[in-house]
Amino acid sequence: MKIEQVLHGYKDGHELLASSISLSVKDARYMRIQSDISGNLSLEDYYLKGYPLLEEKFYVIATTWYAPEMKRPGCVWTHSLLIPFESLFKINNFKYIIRNLFVRPDTGKVFSSYNKSLDIGDNLLVNMNPEIQSLSSILNQALYNIFFSYFATDKPIIAQYARETDLEEYIISLWNILPYNQKNSFSFTMGTTELIKLNEDVNPDIQILKSSNNRQFIKSSIFEVIPNLNNKELRIDDNILYLTRLSEKIPASYFAFLQNFSKDVSRGKQQSLSICKFYKLLTDKNIKISETEIIKLLGESFISPTEARKLKFSLIGNNNLNLFDEGKLLFGLLTSPYLKSFNLTDLNYEQRLVRFISDNSIDSLKYFSNAITQSEIIPNTELHKYLLLLSKHLTPDLLQIMNSKYRELLSVCVMMNPDIVSMSEYWYTNKQLLYENFKNLVTIKDLNINWQEMLNLFLNENIPIDYSLIVDYVPNAAVNILNWVNENEKDLPDNYYLVLEKSRKQVVKWIKDNDQISSRLFFLIIDLINPNDSLTLEISPLHWMKIIEKNDIDFSGRSPLEEKANFFLVAIAFNFPIKESIILLEISFNYVYTTIMNAELYTPNWELLDKHTPDLGYHNWDKGERLRMTIAEKLISANMEAKEIKRFVHSKKDRDDFQKRYKKSKKGGFFFFFFGD
Repeated sequence: MKIEQVLHGYKDGHELLASSISLSVKDARYMRIQSDISGNLSLEDYYLKGYPLLEEKFYVIATTWYAPEMKRPGCVWTHSLLIPFESLFKINNFKYIIRNLFVRPDTGKVFSSYNKSLDIGDNLLVNMNPEIQSLSSILNQALYNIFFSYFATDKPIIAQYARETDLEEYIISLWNILPYNQKNSFSFTMGTTELIKLNEDVNPDIQILKSSNNRQFIKSSIFEVIPNLNNKELRIDDNILYLTRLSEKIPASYFAFLQNFSKDVSRGKQQSLSICKFYKLLTDKNIKISETEIIKLLGESFISPTEARKLKFSLIGNNNLNLFDEGKLLFGLLTSPYLKSFNLTDLNYEQRLVRFISDNSIDSLKYFSNAITQSEIIPNTELHKYLLLLSKHLTPDLLQIMNSKYRELLSVCVMMNPDIVSMSEYWYTNKQLLYENFKNLVTIKDLNINWQEMLNLFLNENIPIDYSLIVDYVPNAAVNILNWVNENEKDLPDNYYLVLEKSRKQVVKWIKDNDQISSRLFFLIIDLINPNDSLTLEISPLHWMKIIEKNDIDFSGRSPLEEKANFFLVAIAFNFPIKESIILLEISFNYVYTTIMNAELYTPNWELLDKHTPDLGYHNWDKGERLRMTIAEKLISANMEAKEIKRFVHSKKDRDDFQKRYKKSKKGGFFFFFFGD
């Protein structure tokens, strides 16, 4: 490993004497200032200082000696070692550097050796400690006090120590356990008896002073003071205690952990402490932590989503480590108050969620259901986004499960993706839930439903929606049902027939607006509406004829529907002047008359005509005569000749009967029914 070195000392003032590297003007000036005397030094003493060069990205460890051999009082030698930032985690044996690499120069000698970089074997700088099975139970109180005070405050630390000791041990121990950015920015001094500053505004993070003349520093708003390093009154913090003991013999895995996971952690002390705590968490087999707890701990420790991204990904990105349950992680994140501390794109969250829904469909519904009970669904939030994702990925099987077990979740998904209601599985449920699903559909605001498609689904799948719900809530339901019947060969379920019955006004309007009507629908219509109703009579005989001719509707057979169709059309004709309605009589009257005369009448069909024929008292049973009289009266009223009868009465015998009635009616009305000529 290459380490650069710089020597400063007296030469017409305190100046740079030798260097193995050319630094920027700013860093060179800063080093010259830091290398000059600060504080009081005894003749035999030296002191250490550490600080970063942020521009050139070196960490400087410097030893300063008093130089009494110089003629000018107060002169010093300072030998500085410059370690690249990226090499700091490759070194865990800083004792070797401090104890072996600093060389005090001699007056009058050439300083050329300081102009060369130092190439140090890795085996000397890396002390590969084995993994520690158990930490020491003996507490180094002074070391603990330094650790505790450092992490407990953002103030610079002053510590005094009276006993003879290797003070650098404490600094090395603290510095060793610091994460990347904290280590790069850390600054310290030790070995002086007076406070020093790095510049006018900045104090070192920690200064360990040798006690002199029993002088005591007092805690202030600027400094945190440890008057006695062996003080046992500080409270015991488990994490600080762990780091203190760990620092005495750091395993290689700790440096590897910091190398991997601390570079994107900011230099704040609490963030630094947190990254160290995670090492303990992951290496202590006795610590068990849930998915919720790990999310909380990461979110609390590293609030910014850009901080500790690599650690977050390794722990909850489920990067083949299988440390945690995937479902609990995904949905724990989704409902966590610390969600904003995570970059979900980094965590491949959406892809993982889609995969989880696909592979663990039932569990995903359970988790989503819990999520909506724990958190408010606010637009443009992550929960809203991924509920929308779920609603877009619902399979028929998932929907069936949701329909029976997760009703609230179903309502939420329908709001987000109305297309769900076009899936037949939404409606495959019991009567009560079917009712709830429909009510949910019509009560959701701003839900844009294509009712033609929806009713097509109901009809195609024979979904038994209560007819009253359709009548009350579905706009133009009858029109949509009629369109379906007109285009399909399936039978109309009874509940939808009831919709048409309750919506006759829509039915009549639809007939008036359409002349392309299938035979099936034609027969359904004549069974549905009353030909004598004023609403029905808004449809002209000509329109009925147009429908029949355009669609080749045949009702000449003897089925009940065909019989009713003929009676229906004659009833329509009887409601209009005969000149206007004779076109309907031409196609249906002969059928009706022969049916009656042959005693083949289905009695309810006669009810359609009864009101249009005269009451013959005791002879009211003679429906044939009543029809003949009705036709005669209509022809006479319209000034039409008896010969018109042949247009709608086919047999000669029947025509003769009609013509006789015509003559009688023209001579004397009903009187001739009883007495003849």
